[in-house]
Amino acid sequence: MSTADFRSGRFLKRVALPTLIGISALGALIGLLLVWAGREADDIAVSRQVALANLVISNLRETIAHNQESVTVWDDAVEAVQHDDSAEWIDYTLGAWMHAYFGHDGAYVLDPADQPIYQFSTMDIDEPYHDVEMVSAPLVAALREQLREGDETGLSDRILSQGAADIGVVGGRPAVVSAKPIVSDTGEIEQTPGAEHIHVAVRYLDGDFLEELGRDYMFEDMRFQWAGEMP
Repeated sequence: MSTADFRSGRFLKRVALPTLIGISALGALIGLLLVWAGREADDIAVSRQVALANLVISNLRETIAHNQESVTVWDDAVEAVQHDDSAEWIDYTLGAWMHAYFGHDGAYVLDPADQPIYQFSTMDIDEPYHDVEMVSAPLVAALREQLREGDETGLSDRILSQGAADIGVVGGRPAVVSAKPIVSDTGEIEQTPGAEHIHVAVRYLDGDFLEELGRDYMFEDMRFQWAGEMP
């Protein structure tokens, strides 16, 4: 073997081969890091989207309550719910209009004994309030307690009346349910605290709301899925 061959072989063994192995290992490591970084970025993006969706849904409770106050803090509404001949006005103002203008899927008016005197629902069923009551009953009870005690915590220029809202299951569907008292806007109509008529609003989370959420926040392929279900 010539000196040149020997040196070439030694270079290959001591320098070139370890360098090639090192470069290959480095390439593999970079590849793994890129895959990991991509997955981390995906996980972060998903986490951010989940956090944003949760925030939007949480804010939806306040939005629905604010929507309700456009018709529930009003002398005309207080007088209407106390008269049997106001059914058409109640249907248009406290029900159908709330659906057309705000997208609410259900609207109900309860008398002082918590019995529904008016029921509106986008679901084609005879007594839709039965499906809502499991979620709304504790909200209405808490609201009446607030009203009896005169608890005005949280009231402001934006929040005009007491209220209670929660997320629950209505007719097998996820929904925001909000309860608001029908009260005088002028204070000129005398009402017994805790004995006011109550307006209950429902907004499903698996219908038009998902489409709006996807459009407004650029979420793709949004769908509702119960925890534990296969995708």
